[in-house]
Amino acid sequence: MKKQKIVAVIPALNEEGNLRTLLKRFPRKVVDQIVVVDDGSRDKTSSVAKGEGAIVVQHGRNLGVGAAIKSGYSKALELNADIILVVAGDGQHDPREIPNLIKPILEDEADYVVGDRLSANPRAGGMPRHRYYGNRLLTYLTRKITKLDVKDSQCGYAAISRAALRKINLGFLSDRWGVPNDMLLECALRGLRVRYVPITAIYGGRKSYIRLPGFGVRLIAIMIRGILRYLYFYRGTIVFSVAGGSLIIIGLAYGLWIVFETITSRSLAVGVASVVFVATIVLTGVQLLVFGLLAEMTKMIESRISAGSP
Repeated sequence: MKKQKIVAVIPALNEEGNLRTLLKRFPRKVVDQIVVVDDGSRDKTSSVAKGEGAIVVQHGRNLGVGAAIKSGYSKALELNADIILVVAGDGQHDPREIPNLIKPILEDEADYVVGDRLSANPRAGGMPRHRYYGNRLLTYLTRKITKLDVKDSQCGYAAISRAALRKINLGFLSDRWGVPNDMLLECALRGLRVRYVPITAIYGGRKSYIRLPGFGVRLIAIMIRGILRYLYFYRGTIVFSVAGGSLIIIGLAYGLWIVFETITSRSLAVGVASVVFVATIVLTGVQLLVFGLLAEMTKMIESRISAGSP
């Protein structure tokens, strides 16, 4: 059986202090190559990564953790990786747990595997209380929306097969936070098999800069953005068609009323402005229907490309 090529992706921003220790903990007999995506760091993150033998992808400015992960995924595909891992650059993920993470993929039991911090006792590992309960809430909501057995919707420690990643629409993923949720939505839409494996939550006394009010807003934003992106990417045909059809019906009904009133009263029942208004509504409806057809064509083309990807 051909050995699977394992590539790890590490999104990093100003992680000079953590990166060397993190890279030394990787099981090099398991992981073939490591890609560090320096997301506009102002310290020596890139130098440290290169010194430890990692491949470095640099962003000229800070684009966000989601953008860094997407760059890492693209690079891993270029390297012909069979399994791609994402490991946080701040040290909160233990690389020694990688064998457990990739095992379900190697045994063809899953396409996407995510670490589960919440089933054990992450509070004992230092997870702040508001993060713990916030993650619990978001996990519950994500489980209801995706219909997947989601155990930890915000864990970024994950592994995915090359074939599964080829089916993922990277444009759907946020450039900033919320990427784990976006990946779960994508997996649900693509019919990918998702599994969870228990991992250790490592915080090590690191100070949390996210306070409860801000974290609550962040959770709400993740869900709203995810739903809106879902509608935009995958329900555009329905949204445009319903909106366009409704406008056409309203416009034609109003136009017929104008004609009826004009005939019965034997004089123009409304002004020119109303006629222009009717024409505008109908033309807008037609445009939305065209957009709906284009959205459907785009979806069909994307499906064919995904189906033909190696």
